[in-house]
Amino acid sequence: MNNHVFDNHFMVEWGGSRTDFTEVHGLGFEREIIEIRNGSSPTQIAQKVPGTEDYHQIILRRHLMEGDLEMYQWWKQQSATPEYRDVTINLLNRNHEPIFAWRLRNAFPSTVNYTPLTAGSASVMLEEVELSFESMVLTAY
Repeated sequence: MNNHVFDNHFMVEWGGSRTDFTEVHGLGFEREIIEIRNGSSPTQIAQKVPGTEDYHQIILRRHLMEGDLEMYQWWKQQSATPEYRDVTINLLNRNHEPIFAWRLRNAFPSTVNYTPLTAGSASVMLEEVELSFESMVLTAY
């Protein structure tokens, strides 16, 4: 039985009408390491204990579509009144059912970039969005 998971079939639910992102980067967790040493002995080895959790910024990429300003408008909204959203990145099986989900709590776009305009070639424009968020939970189905 083959239980391998492939990374090419996914969907991003972010509160916008389009969920057709082509890439997701930064799905990772990190933990601060705290070193504690008892007493003042210089020869005593420090004990390492887990500290606070930290999450990488998530980068989403998708093709730019004519007339689609939803992501830009969400980014622009942050200047007036922050609009936090819960974002879910679903890894899907062949039947389009989620097998893993990364849930980002209170996410907002911190950066929006577009691929360069180049007169010498005709490439599909990409929109790149960097999300900041409070926490991430990974779920398996």
